[in-house]
Amino acid sequence: MARWCAPAFALLILFAPAAVRAEPEPARAPLPNNPVGINLVRWLDPPFLRAAAELVNSNGGDWGYVTLILVDQDRRDPARFQALLDQCAVYHLTPIIRLATSFDSVRQSWVRPNPYDAHLWRVFFDQLRWPTALRYLLVGNEPNLGREWGGAVDPAGYARYLETWLDVFAYDQRYQIFNGALDASNDSLMPDRMDEFEFIAWMRATVPNIFTRLHGWASSPYHFWWGTERRYTYRAYESELEAIGRELPVIVTEFHPAYIDDAVHIANWYETAIVHWLADPRVIAFTPMFWNPESQRFWMYAVNRDGSVAQPSPTYERIRGFPKLAGSPQFRPLIENGAKLPGPPAATGPSSGP
Repeated sequence: MARWCAPAFALLILFAPAAVRAEPEPARAPLPNNPVGINLVRWLDPPFLRAAAELVNSNGGDWGYVTLILVDQDRRDPARFQALLDQCAVYHLTPIIRLATSFDSVRQSWVRPNPYDAHLWRVFFDQLRWPTALRYLLVGNEPNLGREWGGAVDPAGYARYLETWLDVFAYDQRYQIFNGALDASNDSLMPDRMDEFEFIAWMRATVPNIFTRLHGWASSPYHFWWGTERRYTYRAYESELEAIGRELPVIVTEFHPAYIDDAVHIANWYETAIVHWLADPRVIAFTPMFWNPESQRFWMYAVNRDGSVAQPSPTYERIRGFPKLAGSPQFRPLIENGAKLPGPPAATGPSSGP
């Protein structure tokens, strides 16, 4: 019997149909992105969203960005925020959420967050319908300023807090965790403020892999005329990426030329900056503030009750005039977190204790 089994088995192999090779799927073309955005701060009512869409989605654009600031008390009313996200869907706006705590009017600073906050926000966000595939979260704002961190700068504390967010939102690719943008202009005078590169060095010393885990980098590249270095310009994020030693998608959360009142001069600066950002594939969004929190005025444009725009500035007209892409709610950044080459990070360790 064995003598017949072997030849029969050989014949089965000889005449067996060849295995069909699976053809690789053709590479999908990257989805377009419209990086033009606006920072609405806490102006979250429908008329402001409509006016934002009129600007960021003008001249061929679609699915531009809006930065929205949420504070701890917003978690008490998920229905209100769901309505806000629904409005973003209606107006084709990609939300960027900047997380804050609450402002202590006595100490004149933002309350230092609790590490457990990340868990509370995860529960809150998971119950909502989002208009886009990705959910961009910015963890805090300018933590190298004491007034943004309970009155005293603590880079080690912020690094551990950011690490908690990365842990809580790990394994869910919908959530894109970005740092809180740093103040690039100041020196170190503790506990009120710390140079951003010293702050970055302390973060790395506390949590060595913190920058390799981020999904993207948030930056606020204000233009300061007293400095000649790149950090004092609209290109500050480039210096920051060199300092952390990574290539990352970048969101420019807010920016402005400081101490300039001439409207045309300001518009010229914006035009120069935007041309640069549009040419940099790392910049997935830039969202200037249309309202100045220091002067308490709508410097770029005002909004009527019906959502129409009033008092458009030269800057508004320049941004509106830029040709824009029709973005997609399914957009995903082409650039992922990777080592920046060539050369080591600009800042390698803390120079002095916080």
